[in-house]
Amino acid sequence: MTVSTAAITFVDFPTDKVTLAGNCGVGKTTLFLWFKEGRFVEDVRTVTMDGEYQKRWHLEEEEEVSMTLFDTAGMECYNPRARINSTYFRRSRVIIFVYDISNRDTFDSLSHWEDEALQKTVTRNNIDVVMVLVGNKIDLEDERQVTHSRALQFAENFSIPDHLVFEVSAKTGEGVKPMFDEIVKAMRRSGHRHVRSPNDPKNRSRQGCKC
Repeated sequence: MTVSTAAITFVDFPTDKVTLAGNCGVGKTTLFLWFKEGRFVEDVRTVTMDGEYQKRWHLEEEEEVSMTLFDTAGMECYNPRARINSTYFRRSRVIIFVYDISNRDTFDSLSHWEDEALQKTVTRNNIDVVMVLVGNKIDLEDERQVTHSRALQFAENFSIPDHLVFEVSAKTGEGVKPMFDEIVKAMRRSGHRHVRSPNDPKNRSRQGCKC
């Protein structure tokens, strides 16, 4: 079943849920596909597009942590201030706020996304949410409109620790794997239990979570 995040109707939610948030065009889907395919996908028509994907993320410590990444599937492109369906953010373990370093407007919209996400993440049984800030498109350094120091100030204002503030290029891959490594480590520190040794026979990636 292909999941559209514009009208998600889950009965239950994965316990390793990670969601992407940010304006249209900042590169959320490119990051999603990098996570899924392990590479930059120039033409999204060449891959299967689901609203979510789960895999076991390998850490250098020879551990694997399960992580299900959710993408908005472009809903916000129809209306930059669209209110995403509440089930998209609900029970997220991690929320990744993404902006384009070459577009100041996408950075200025982060407070909207932070408010949108946290309002819809909190549920009666929810645990603490890990928040991550990602400046994408560092391959466009010559067009930079948002300094890293400004991003750090935003992170401080919203209680995002410095080690969860990143600048990456989803196009070249620069910084992407270290970013996901740190996110997985943050999940582990926050008590995420879906950790397995690579030798565990139950260790299998699965596509298109049906949770």
